[in-house]
Amino acid sequence: MSFLDHIIRFTGPFNLTGLTAVTVPCGFAKEIPVGMQIVGPAFGEGKILNVADVFEKSYPELKQKPVALGR
Repeated sequence: MSFLDHIIRFTGPFNLTGLTAVTVPCGFAKEIPVGMQIVGPAFGEGKILNVADVFEKSYPELKQKPVALGR
């Protein structure tokens, strides 16, 4: 898989369809950070950013640096 294919495989469908998307940290898998994509309708940036903000404020512990990066 090429580098470009690797970095756009999760965002490409939303870019092509015009949907809005944002990614927020949602935990760790074997000390590696994991993100969650929140997707909304076209021109729905305000809605998805509000959802992302509420999620991040509800789970502040998920924003910690992974051990490998020195917490």
